[in-house]
Amino acid sequence: MRERENTAVLRALRDTAADLAARCAPGEGKRALEQLAENLRFSDPVSAPMLQEAEAALTAYIQELEQALIEGDPESIPALCEAAEAALAQRNRLCKTYKL
Repeated sequence: MRERENTAVLRALRDTAADLAARCAPGEGKRALEQLAENLRFSDPVSAPMLQEAEAALTAYIQELEQALIEGDPESIPALCEAAEAALAQRNRLCKTYKL
């Protein structure tokens, strides 16, 4: 049960990103969301206290992406995906640093 709790954050982000990509109209935003979902899929799913800040930033970007999709603002999706990718890269660097 403990491992499931430790992976819940990234699993939820991965699932949300995949859902957003599926709901997005074809175009640059959809491609960016698909790439983000793919990168989340292959990211280390285990969470730890030292990753909380990076995971909070990533969660905020995913929420902004969801809001952009709801509001019909596809122009903002690529930039938000880029910011989310940067937060994911930071989280991945921390994982390597702490060998999680």
